[in-house]
Amino acid sequence: MIAERRPSSSSSSSSENEEEKKADDSYEEEKRKERTRIRKGLEDRFQNGASVVRGYTKDGRALFLNFPRTETSWNEEFFIAGNIYTIERALACTERNTDGEKSKIVVMYDYNEYAMKNSPPTQLVKKLLYNLRDHWPERLEHVFVVDAPFIFRAFWAVIKH
Repeated sequence: MIAERRPSSSSSSSSENEEEKKADDSYEEEKRKERTRIRKGLEDRFQNGASVVRGYTKDGRALFLNFPRTETSWNEEFFIAGNIYTIERALACTERNTDGEKSKIVVMYDYNEYAMKNSPPTQLVKKLLYNLRDHWPERLEHVFVVDAPFIFRAFWAVIKH
């Protein structure tokens, strides 16, 4: 009986495994860098306290409070992501506080001490509102605007359509 001689594949399979491991490590490193970038951007966005979830209404809905006077930078990605994140947190707080009975939030914009330098670009606000309209319909119970400046009426006329 003649024995067949098979080529040893341990060296080629070992190098393939090493290449796969390097590719996996590289992919994981890229994901870690991206998470760090997003985290840093959101931390910078929230540092000024422009958007917070604080307190509840009498019927248990979370209050999403916005203080436009503290806004001074307008990175599009983090402005939109930060608002969406805060809305999601408010919705989660409402659902937890009401044992799932309520699923809407109350939003308040406090324009006290507001100045034009604190105005976001109109296109940025429109993009955020379209995003909210398309992905979070019927999630706002009430929106209150406190001490709205005169210019707000003109601004609202532009973005409401």
